[in-house]
Amino acid sequence: MRNPYMVLGVPRSATGEEIKAAFRRKAKASHPDRNHDNPDAAARFNAINSAYEIIGNSEKRRLFDNGHIDAQGRPLTRKSVFSGFTGMNSWAGFNFKRAKPQGFEETGSTTTEEKPETREQESHEEIMERIFGESFVRSKAEDAPGLDEHPEPDKADLDLHAEIEVSLEEVLSASCQDAELPDGRIVKVNVPAAVEDGRVLRLHGKGVQASDGQCGDAVITIRYKAHKYLRTDGADLITDLAVPLKGGILGAKLPVDGLDGRFLVKVPSWSGSDRVLRVRGKGLPNGGKGRGDLYVHVRLMLPDAKDDDLTAFAKSSL
Repeated sequence: MRNPYMVLGVPRSATGEEIKAAFRRKAKASHPDRNHDNPDAAARFNAINSAYEIIGNSEKRRLFDNGHIDAQGRPLTRKSVFSGFTGMNSWAGFNFKRAKPQGFEETGSTTTEEKPETREQESHEEIMERIFGESFVRSKAEDAPGLDEHPEPDKADLDLHAEIEVSLEEVLSASCQDAELPDGRIVKVNVPAAVEDGRVLRLHGKGVQASDGQCGDAVITIRYKAHKYLRTDGADLITDLAVPLKGGILGAKLPVDGLDGRFLVKVPSWSGSDRVLRVRGKGLPNGGKGRGDLYVHVRLMLPDAKDDDLTAFAKSSL
């Protein structure tokens, strides 16, 4: 588990509100529902939540900062700074009895001295704590190598994620768009022509800069804006065409609005509302294979005003 401060992209001095704000930004940008084409999104989202569980909680944050728990909230075993020194093994047999003056004779009287057997069972750490104080050993242990294990951040943790929306008309040609990053910066994104919905563009070096000098990227996901009358199906487009009842029976040529402007389509005679007309090459760019098609769904419409002749005809046909 990586350092939760690096996962959320905040310094150790960050306030609780700053940590909460960073968590919300990163969780929103990395949520799997918004990153269907990114297989790493779920793992990153889980890492962001785990990091916030540690430093988003004041008590757990205090324990983590003091080295009492690791990045997963597990207790850390306090090590002695004197462990590993082979020369210290000779202390095990050391006799802590004070030297008695020559001619001194023991009596049966009680003494305030601890029994030698008790002292001989003390560990190296307990001995040094008793001599120098517990705070000395703790402070030295926390400074010892391997105890404050905060590995260098993974470069992916330094990335900043954002989304930009492009209109279907803009997909036909290259454009330059503004993207707002989670840290509030605005970056320019050159969106290529024929860009696909969900495509990820990477701006190198525009992410978070770590203390060791490495810098993440700005990862921008492209989303199509909802169109007022066109729907997408891959590279194909779908639209509805209102056809008067007379045109559906006798046939008609009616205008249709597409990405390239308005054009006429021929509605064959006797076309019901289940009829779909295909107009080739009027869809979206299809990955270097030209363009998709436009599918026009016929929707028969009754006249706005009541038509007595149509009413009579309907009654006569029953």
